[in-house]
Amino acid sequence: MFNLNLNPYIRYVFSGYFRAPSNDWAHYSRPLNEFELMIVTEGTLYIANDKTKYKVNAGEYILMPPTKHQYGYHPSYCSFYWFHFETPIVELNQTLQVENDYLLTFPLHGICKNKNRIKVLAEQIAETERTYHDKVQSSYNLINLLFELHKQSTSSSLDKINSNSEMCNAIMEYVQCNIMSKITVHEIAEYFGYHEKYLSTLFHHETKIQLKKYILKSKMVYACDLLMKTNETITQIGYNLGYPDVHNFSTAFHKFIGQTPGEYRKTHNL
Repeated sequence: MFNLNLNPYIRYVFSGYFRAPSNDWAHYSRPLNEFELMIVTEGTLYIANDKTKYKVNAGEYILMPPTKHQYGYHPSYCSFYWFHFETPIVELNQTLQVENDYLLTFPLHGICKNKNRIKVLAEQIAETERTYHDKVQSSYNLINLLFELHKQSTSSSLDKINSNSEMCNAIMEYVQCNIMSKITVHEIAEYFGYHEKYLSTLFHHETKIQLKKYILKSKMVYACDLLMKTNETITQIGYNLGYPDVHNFSTAFHKFIGQTPGEYRKTHNL
């Protein structure tokens, strides 16, 4: 048995997505006991603490440290992702400590240069919460989101992919890194900032396999490995790979591999 100590310096508390019910809505007044990251997707959020008033437009974020008084100072319609988290830092001076020797540096109020990447990472946190209710995993997902804000704010321009082959390699890496999530072509296209039909055509032209089939193939290959090397149930393996219905997982597996998951485990169990 191997015990791996996972102890992120940034600890997820809870999160959500809010949409104002009307143009007359204003954020309620309260003490803020943790750090809060808010990413506005529509409209304008007028939010303040006991020191500063902020006007946060769609496509922008605000990171607020704990304060005795957080409140909305002007009514407006808006929608935004919100994330509460804790960190040992006492004074937040545009930096967050992820590890002893790594500081994330970015403005407390800034622009999301690639809104699609931010949206995908935010939705992954929500999916993790719905599926596992695991604060440690959510903490690392939140760190990924903060890393993305750090990269977007410190790079003069986002890294550009200079060739179709580099794009396909990046897509395949994305699929492998998110293999245990419910990956869709639409999600990948949003992440890279392309139309899904264009991205699918490009991927098929370069790799000779449809992107949707590549996602399925990657999941089934990983499922084979889990069936051979773990004692997880077929239901759990399917659930972990984005199939909440074991029947759908078994049908997809049989269609791709030629055996049911149970048959494959019996004939290939190490």
